[in-house]
Amino acid sequence: MRIGDVVWNQDDHSVACAKCDERLSADDENWKEHSLLKRTNAAERLNCGDFGPAYSVYEHPDLELVEIFCPHCKALLAAELYLRDEPLRWTFRSLDVAIEQGYDAAADFAAEPEQWISFGSPR
Repeated sequence: MRIGDVVWNQDDHSVACAKCDERLSADDENWKEHSLLKRTNAAERLNCGDFGPAYSVYEHPDLELVEIFCPHCKALLAAELYLRDEPLRWTFRSLDVAIEQGYDAAADFAAEPEQWISFGSPR
């Protein structure tokens, strides 16, 4: 399965760069933690005009742009906004892996039902 420039290989349970096909991590790890990162203040990086007028953000000292690169071919794999010191978010993890890591959807829903989105028809 491919999401952007990252590929999840179900045969060997790995995550790889789609550009050079080099392995980044196992699929039960956050591949971003095995990548090269460039963390900068989002407003300083985006408001300079290098990315065009559509890419600008309000200035905030705690908002960072994280550019994530393949450690092998140096391709840009993702660019995401984070709060300062926020851990890297998972792009994808299978439900099996999430459960092995302690995720409990029913308990999460019971604790904060307003945080969930339903795509089904209303009951």
